[in-house]
Amino acid sequence: MLRWAGTRDNGTLLPAGRYRITARFTDSGGYSAAGPVVTVDLDPTVPGTVSATRIANDRWQVVIAPRAGAGVTEVAVSTPDPEAEGPGAGEEPQPAPFDPATGTYRTVVSLSGRPPGGYPLRALITRGTPPDATTYTTEDHELVVLPDAEAPVVTSPAESRMYLATPDQYAASTFGFVVSDQSSVTSSDFVVSAADGTLVDHTIAEGGEGRTAFTWDGTGPDGARLPAGEYVVRTTFTDALGNATSARVTVHLDDTVPGTLAVTGVEDNRFTFELTPTPGVTVGAVGLWLGCCGTLMELDPATGRYRVTLDLDGLAAGTYSLAGLVAWETPGAAQSYGYFWTGVVEVSVTH
Repeated sequence: MLRWAGTRDNGTLLPAGRYRITARFTDSGGYSAAGPVVTVDLDPTVPGTVSATRIANDRWQVVIAPRAGAGVTEVAVSTPDPEAEGPGAGEEPQPAPFDPATGTYRTVVSLSGRPPGGYPLRALITRGTPPDATTYTTEDHELVVLPDAEAPVVTSPAESRMYLATPDQYAASTFGFVVSDQSSVTSSDFVVSAADGTLVDHTIAEGGEGRTAFTWDGTGPDGARLPAGEYVVRTTFTDALGNATSARVTVHLDDTVPGTLAVTGVEDNRFTFELTPTPGVTVGAVGLWLGCCGTLMELDPATGRYRVTLDLDGLAAGTYSLAGLVAWETPGAAQSYGYFWTGVVEVSVTH
């Protein structure tokens, strides 16, 4: 078997053309004979061209255009790291799928995480099918990773409204920023202030590595519930190279009470309770709770109120506290429905 790379004795490539290869075979007895003459054509045709277009600092769209009639069957690209150690170290070849619409092979190459500098890009173009397939390796193209001077891209939370959970307390809500390069970003403290600047700034969440969200219960520096209105939460996101982006979100505290619970009828120890929804509020369901147990209140379409009658005659004489749990629509909040505990209503059981 003869293995030849189309080179001279000194390893340089021969010009394209037709070459004759002759051989002589000698046996152990010293008898020799000339072998058949083999004609080999050295074909200089390059089976495809490579182009790379930067789509971000560390990503490129790579396109390999096969030469017509070259019989290309498969393409891959390689971006070895010159700093990698050991034989074969570096990036493994990355397949480039064929795009029938353009007749080219395409892929996106990412050098994310590599330090600034130049890196070789080469295409491995396969012609034919095994066992007769051959692979052509293109000359290196240089891909340059630039020093990162871009600040993180920050998108503010889409939901920015908080509602009451009880008459005296907002439902705590979590607000998350979308930040590029979150694996390396560091946030400063999340600080809240009134939109008009009347409230002294205070921290509602500590910043830190990878921190991109904060949770707030609508309280001020003294822990008391703040009045309804708009408040601004500010922070700054900084990437590993010190590029910083300030960010803010306006949070609206809504102190709407979705409904009022009242006793509307008493007969012996039978009590009728009604919840009157606040105009403009969409209530989905209402429950009435006494101690450990609850019951659903039914909607009266004629009045738009929720009503239930409880017979408490089986309870010992005394005063009992009841509260309503209202499920209602909370537009603009993280959850489309919120839950509100009404104020307590007391009733007296007598015997």
